[in-house]
Amino acid sequence: MPFSNAMAAGRAGSPFLLPDTARLSWAPFASPITAVTCPERPHNGRQHMTHQNEAVATDRLRRALLAFRSAQGLLLAAERKLKGLPAEEVEAFWAAPGGRIERHVVMAATQLVDAFAAYSVTGQVASAEDRHLVTEAKRVLAEART
Repeated sequence: MPFSNAMAAGRAGSPFLLPDTARLSWAPFASPITAVTCPERPHNGRQHMTHQNEAVATDRLRRALLAFRSAQGLLLAAERKLKGLPAEEVEAFWAAPGGRIERHVVMAATQLVDAFAAYSVTGQVASAEDRHLVTEAKRVLAEART
């Protein structure tokens, strides 16, 4: 009978699952990805990802990319609407609704960076366009910290 995460999930302290500290960072829309060791075909002690985990990581990355693109679109639309307005109105906008948009962009960037890390753990390679968006998300996070 093949090994599955579902079988080991019910057994506390199972030698086939990594400890909870090895789980990747969270995202509100996805479960954590866990590497498992297959007892039937040990790979010299190395761990590999199941196809189900690869699919979950791929879907999580896809959704995070869409969310980040949407958030960028909102920010760009807001910036275009503010062009040519007096400085007082611009400041008032960024103090209230604009601040929410900026927080949304930072949240989407965080989710994208986390999803990309989970995706990379599976050994899959993202496209150049997706890697560019991840780099942009990291830039957004760096700017938010300063």
